Amino acid sequence: MKISVAIGTYNGEKFLNAQLESILQQTIAVHEIIVCDDCSSDNTLTLLQKFEASYPGLFKIYSNNENLGVIKNFERAVSLCTGDIIFFADQDDVWEINKTEKCIHFFENNPQACGVFTNANIIEESGQWTNKTLFSLLGLEHVKAQMQSFDLFKFMLLYGNVIAGNCLAITREAIDLILPVKYIEGMWHDEWIAMKLAERNKIHFLDEPLTRYRMHDNQQTKWLWSNREEKNKKRNSFIQKQAHLYPLDYYKHWKQRAIAVQNLLKNGFEIDNRVIKEISEERKKGLLIHLKSNPFFKKKWMLFKLWSNGEENILLPDVVKY
Repeated sequence: MKISVAIGTYNGEKFLNAQLESILQQTIAVHEIIVCDDCSSDNTLTLLQKFEASYPGLFKIYSNNENLGVIKNFERAVSLCTGDIIFFADQDDVWEINKTEKCIHFFENNPQACGVFTNANIIEESGQWTNKTLFSLLGLEHVKAQMQSFDLFKFMLLYGNVIAGNCLAITREAIDLILPVKYIEGMWHDEWIAMKLAERNKIHFLDEPLTRYRMHDNQQTKWLWSNREEKNKKRNSFIQKQAHLYPLDYYKHWKQRAIAVQNLLKNGFEIDNRVIKEISEERKKGLLIHLKSNPFFKKKWMLFKLWSNGEENILLPDVVKY
């Protein structure tokens, strides 16, 4: 079984050496490391060329003629992989020594799967360990405990992405399902890939921390992790349908999910009408509770009921201009 690693780099010299060394030390060795550099202005390319010279035939380094951006650069790296199993890697993390071994065993025991998403230990910029894991940071244990049957595709349609690309491995079969990665505003490549695989129930969790996920100031997704505890509390209120806890955020969330679902429908996804209806109903509920909790609106609401002769069942429009 041939193992490939896909990496997209951009000005990553500070942490890249540690990542590449950890990939080289795996208990089940990889057969090719495909790196696409997106016009780095630091010494990233020089560092990569040294690895390429030290390990002839293992490293394949591609330097883009123009800056493609994160999504298209990563897509290029994946498309150039020739392995049966393809691991995604960021330039600033560190792999545990048995990452390939654990994931290969998972695919051997789950032949129907095309992707596996693993847990990770969170480390600081210096590499120092924290007491956090990726799953705990995302609140996944709490989420899975609340849901009677964990339907990943439906969950992401309703509550957003929970898959980090740097913790993902896929099979060769998945390539035809995920490429090309289509650009949808607000969606990164890892979410697109996760949605494409989850739609067919082809992706699964492996709750083992096989990556050291480095958090640092130059991280492109740093915004995702800010105020994470508060974000998880709000998401739990959405899951439990408690619109009164965060009425405005509740409405905004379901509005965003409605837009996301429409974008997915335009790009060929098949989505159950019951999910679309649920999003619409929760969006209206959130809007209504928000407006009723607004002191300025309460006076208008009373006048509105008088004007409508007491008809309280009139549907509010989806968008209200203040």
